Amino acid sequence: MAYDDSWHHIVFVQTDEAGTMLATLYIDGVPDDVVIDPRRPLTANTTSIGGIRRGSAGSPNRTFFFDGMIDDVALWNRALAQEEITALFQTGTPKPTTTVTQPLAVTTFKADLPAVAKGDSITLRWDVSKDATQIEIDQGVGNVLASSVSGVGNTKVAINETKTFTLTVRRGNESITSSATVAAIDGIAANWALLEGFDLYDLGPFPSKWWGDLGGNSQIVNVNGNRMVNMSGTARIALLGLADLAVKQEEQRTLFARFYVQGDPATEVRSLAGLTDRSLRFVGDATDAGGVGPAAFISNEQGDLMVGARNGVGAATDFLPPALESGQTYNLWIDVKNNPIDTGDIFTVWLQKQGDATRTKLHADYTGDRNPAGDPAGAGGAPTLPDLTRVFLGNNSANAVFFDDVYISKSGYNSTVPRPPGPIVAVTGGGGQTGGGGQPTGGLIAYEGFDYQAGELPGKAGGTGWGNTWQANNSPAASAVIQAGSLAFTDAKGNALLTSSGKGYVTGLNGTSQPFRELPSVRGATGTTSWFSFLGQRIGPITNNVTEPDNIYPRAANVSLFNSTLASSTEQLAIGGSTGAPENTWALLPDGALANRQGSTAPFDKVSFVVVRIDHKDGNDDAYLWVNPALDAEPTLATASAQSLDSFDYSFNRVRPFAGNPQANNSRPHAEMLFDELRFGQTYAAVAPITMGGGQGPKVTIARSGTQVEISWTEGTLESSVSVAGPWSAVQGAASPSYKVTPSDAMRYFRVRR
Repeated sequence: MAYDDSWHHIVFVQTDEAGTMLATLYIDGVPDDVVIDPRRPLTANTTSIGGIRRGSAGSPNRTFFFDGMIDDVALWNRALAQEEITALFQTGTPKPTTTVTQPLAVTTFKADLPAVAKGDSITLRWDVSKDATQIEIDQGVGNVLASSVSGVGNTKVAINETKTFTLTVRRGNESITSSATVAAIDGIAANWALLEGFDLYDLGPFPSKWWGDLGGNSQIVNVNGNRMVNMSGTARIALLGLADLAVKQEEQRTLFARFYVQGDPATEVRSLAGLTDRSLRFVGDATDAGGVGPAAFISNEQGDLMVGARNGVGAATDFLPPALESGQTYNLWIDVKNNPIDTGDIFTVWLQKQGDATRTKLHADYTGDRNPAGDPAGAGGAPTLPDLTRVFLGNNSANAVFFDDVYISKSGYNSTVPRPPGPIVAVTGGGGQTGGGGQPTGGLIAYEGFDYQAGELPGKAGGTGWGNTWQANNSPAASAVIQAGSLAFTDAKGNALLTSSGKGYVTGLNGTSQPFRELPSVRGATGTTSWFSFLGQRIGPITNNVTEPDNIYPRAANVSLFNSTLASSTEQLAIGGSTGAPENTWALLPDGALANRQGSTAPFDKVSFVVVRIDHKDGNDDAYLWVNPALDAEPTLATASAQSLDSFDYSFNRVRPFAGNPQANNSRPHAEMLFDELRFGQTYAAVAPITMGGGQGPKVTIARSGTQVEISWTEGTLESSVSVAGPWSAVQGAASPSYKVTPSDAMRYFRVRR
């Protein structure tokens, strides 16, 4: 039978004739000539409809699952004659003489993917009771009954902000609901479709509704504040259906993924990633005999840990340098042209170590290993299908690389990086975003996490939202560099700031260090608010001179905001220390001048989370400084560590870390400073993304209790709102561990604030 996107009528008949088992397959009322060899005794206790084959340990070793729809499934307690089968094909399956009304149900309701780039569309799919009289989706979608066949349907919707869609199914006076959330992700480069960033899952087991984690036991892990999937172990493979993003014949597309090399690269690694038309079962289905599709193999089976690929059907894997380094993140591109089956795919593999300026072409114009003949009849006879419909990630050893940030181009080849490394954040309806299991964090303008290899800062181009690369600005060599390891901050409630893997360092040892980087446009429109945050620490040689007896660091080190479009003094505001400062504390320095200093009581030589709010007004602006505020709520103006009101213009488009050179005549040694996690945003939440309780926030569960709904939680205050965007208020009379509510027609949201 051809796989021809058409409905077919299938009947399987099995008989026992004088102790001999016989079986016949009928297709559209006609017996097929396929030879079936049924066996006794039959010990299976589960029937699988849809063509599953359990392969042997030999080659090829695959299981093929049916990919399509079935209907009118019926079972007889006797063998049907051919005349009966022909009648079934012509008139349909008879209905039982007595019918039992099945409960109203929603079998599935979900989006094709958990998140999409802001502005992209996503397909919502549902499978509900086929006798439903009304099927509705909120958020402006409406009644979708006409888009359903026997209760199964789909519709495409645009996503400009994170939305939770509620499906309501009715039959007479009965109704049932189900919800599906789609996250909108900002800052994704043109022509890339996001498949997975792994940041929307809790740490621990990988319980994805979208990926089939067929090997089981994969884990979501935290790598320097960024979540990745760890598939350490044997026979691990995860499949993600591409749905509308499938690579069709004659199309050229690019698959992108990141991977992180952890542990000893000499310890056995057998990881891989690629595209396929197959329904894989174990990773051996992809590695033992090939035939899987264009893929990259990350392995040290030939010595050094390298990236390999197969060139042709049945070919061995070619591994090419460079050798991969432990503790490094790599960008991987696979350019694929899906040629007709009898011609074969053509693909090229590219690699780039994070922080390098360019990428390297490793495997050029390789022929894919999908066999045009499909599998032989003895191995199941499954054909090779035209389209590449799935992404797979796999591993087959106790050690593994960690995968992250999976994208596919919407059309053609893409050579760009879809998005800088680091946690993805979801744009919410309140102008906010949600990041990494923490609070809403919206309106992010620019971010720099210094996720580069060690070396000079000037010339680096990572992060997101910037208008240029880091500039040296006459800084001496090696005076502005990247160091390994991130600065970190955890507030008094146990909430941790999301951080990346590296940090910046400036030193004035050999001359003043003053690198800078610019935003695409000036921030400062009247009536707007700008938020700026970073992690910082003053370090370096200390002194105790007569001029500044209470300050061990009397030479300037700070992070400054500039407006490069102004003709005169462009240093608008510095945050940190100034030359000659009377004390070693964090301060606001309007115009960068000591005379304007507004100091706090927070020590400058401790790792600190520094937040600045600027209210841009018609005339002079207001600036507020907080040092180490709580992360889970915007701080009030009354709690500011320092402030400068209505005295200066604080419009800006440039950030400049600064470390002064030594001043021997004043006994002031050179300055040194560490800085990290630069964030500019429109809200406090944008510049303070958190992981609640270090990744373990309050546990909340919701369950039906008779005619009521019971909400249970471990700690904190239960709050409710009619909108995800708020306003939120405490539920009167609610106390942990549980609270019951009676559902009403109006939708209501609940959350727990710790």
